[in-house]
Amino acid sequence: MDKNRAQTVIKEIADLKAEISGVGKYDKSDAVLTIFAGAGGDDAEDWAKILFEMYRKFAANRGWEMELVHENRNDHGGFRNVTVDIKGKGAYGI
Repeated sequence: MDKNRAQTVIKEIADLKAEISGVGKYDKSDAVLTIFAGAGGDDAEDWAKILFEMYRKFAANRGWEMELVHENRNDHGGFRNVTVDIKGKGAYGI
């Protein structure tokens, strides 16, 4: 087998592994996540907090780091809006 053919096969295998694990072309990079409560008052702001906590736990389980960029909380601990920078562990964040 020649060198070019071997490299092609290796790339195809890597692409198949990425496809199977649900990794897309944008999954190689870090991300910025912003959650806006929008209309709905305290209930929407509480939901924004719950959603943020779900993403925080998901990121922690993956070994990713989340850095708080901005937050605007209400008087009850909910978020009117929150923005975080999510950093993975390398290629595909895995």
